[in-house]
Amino acid sequence: MLSLSVGIPASAQQNDSDVCFKGSGQQAIAACTRRISQATGNNLAIVYHSRGYEYMKLRQFDLAIADFTQSIRIRPSSLDPYVNRCLCLRGKGEFAKAVADANSALRIDPNDRDARACLERAQQRIPYPAPN
Repeated sequence: MLSLSVGIPASAQQNDSDVCFKGSGQQAIAACTRRISQATGNNLAIVYHSRGYEYMKLRQFDLAIADFTQSIRIRPSSLDPYVNRCLCLRGKGEFAKAVADANSALRIDPNDRDARACLERAQQRIPYPAPN
């Protein structure tokens, strides 16, 4: 396998990709952070989304929102970053922004159940994660 990044062995790049996309928590966040400097185009959007998702699971909503925003900037036609940013905005109590993101997701796929659910919960001002 050829290394695409100077000074980083191909095996280390592959390991970071595996951990970034299949790992969890701080280990996945660290691997994704290393991949950001190496990825381009749609792959970069996916890496930002993966890291954002890990931040979201840890309820680090500001960091997650920043990564989902970068993913959207690179690949605005991707549905998942809008839906996940909607969840994070609900987690912060920013319901109007959450509604806007859900609507953006629904413009991409009007039948997406997750986007529809996020929209309805944001309109009802139900935070994320929803209280039991």
